[in-house]
Amino acid sequence: MRRIAMSEIPGETCLAEIASRTALEKALADYIPPDREAFSKAFLSGLSNDELLFLGEFLGSCILITSAINMDTWDAICHGADAFRRSRQRMTDRQREDADHKLILLGEFAACCGFVIKFR
Repeated sequence: MRRIAMSEIPGETCLAEIASRTALEKALADYIPPDREAFSKAFLSGLSNDELLFLGEFLGSCILITSAINMDTWDAICHGADAFRRSRQRMTDRQREDADHKLILLGEFAACCGFVIKFR
């Protein structure tokens, strides 16, 4: 696979335009403890590209939060998931269905990694 130089990426490029499925799976697999690797990789391989992109973008935003403030990544993930859940009140029925699916997906990925997302 050819490596993309940063100068080749336009300023408004999104993750979906440059990330391959393999790269997304590998990046997400970095969060998986070694004793859960086989099960978790099977979970990731069963996800759609859109689901992998959502997890990648969500985790990426949490990593950025932790770099700006003193917070553990999984604490940031729980905080972000809770904020996402609360935002459902302002959504249409279709958007709520999509948000519910994404929250389930996030919870399943966290469980694969040995974590539980607790909502307040």
